[in-house]
Amino acid sequence: MPGRDKRTQPRIDIHAHVIPPEILGKAGRHGPDIVFDEDDTMVIRVGDYRLRGVSVAGNEEAKVVGRKAQQERYVAGLGDPLRRVAELDDKDIDVLGVTIPPLFYFYDIEAETAIEFARAANDALARYCEAAPQRFFYMPSLPLQDVGASVEEIRRNAARGARGVNVGGRGLAGKELYSEELWPIYQELERQDLPLCIHPSPTELSGRPADRYTGLILDYPFECAQSVNNLVLGGVFDDFPRLKVYVSHGGGFIPYQFGRIETFATLNRQVRAKNPPRQYLKNFFFDTLVHDLAARRFLVDWMGPDNLVVGDNYGGMDSVDGFAFLDELSLDAGSADKIRGGNARELFKLDDHLV
Repeated sequence: MPGRDKRTQPRIDIHAHVIPPEILGKAGRHGPDIVFDEDDTMVIRVGDYRLRGVSVAGNEEAKVVGRKAQQERYVAGLGDPLRRVAELDDKDIDVLGVTIPPLFYFYDIEAETAIEFARAANDALARYCEAAPQRFFYMPSLPLQDVGASVEEIRRNAARGARGVNVGGRGLAGKELYSEELWPIYQELERQDLPLCIHPSPTELSGRPADRYTGLILDYPFECAQSVNNLVLGGVFDDFPRLKVYVSHGGGFIPYQFGRIETFATLNRQVRAKNPPRQYLKNFFFDTLVHDLAARRFLVDWMGPDNLVVGDNYGGMDSVDGFAFLDELSLDAGSADKIRGGNARELFKLDDHLV
């Protein structure tokens, strides 16, 4: 792997999404599909939701090869593991963790279709990683409409090499992270010693209203913060003290508003947590995808280097160079090494990737 002999820890990026071409249309009328709007903007369609991407209007190549070829090239770029390996080499990244996009959770569709799609998507992710097993690992998604089927998906994918489980933060097929209906999932994750990985999804996917400015901009960090709040105050870690949880997007607003959670923990009679909220922070890992440098510095000061990882939404809309973000913090070598790869290596048990 590139640069291994030059550093004490590998460079591990745990936040990236891929769209294997074979999963397009696997949820029937719900999609997912990649189509074009009338203005030649490429769109990811999931049911009635449409995420507008890059416009190809005025692109001379697009005029020559046509929309279908452009679509095929776009999908190939997202779903070709060998192309991604070449990118990792160029960026000097040793290992990348991948999930399907959060648009594809399908928590609000019929259970049978959701189960079939989850199996197909997770199989596709496994095959993607098998193309370069020392460079990739994956976190499968779950059909949360059916908890029994979700537990079976955990077992099936753990046997195939999955290193965690990927879910949204709210609107989980009528459940929330503190719903005791999800206890069998947490029990299985503890048994398998796999982390729960939380990534938010667009508000509109579950029929929740969103205005044009809030959506992907502020709703994602809010959902991350809500996830931490609900797991802590909902008493999840009292029943599952060994459960580890990775939360994307820097944990959202949690580092900056945790004092408010602590205050209301003493005022809300519905709080089920048996201990002060701060005692549960050891169960969490946040990535450093915080775009403001001062806020990122506060995140490290507040959370400490032992529970932070690099996860930069590789290739996504708000993607950054996560390792450059880390370098900007000017941390001591030991702290930087933990965040750069040491913590992820331990959390996801990646030693076999690093031989």
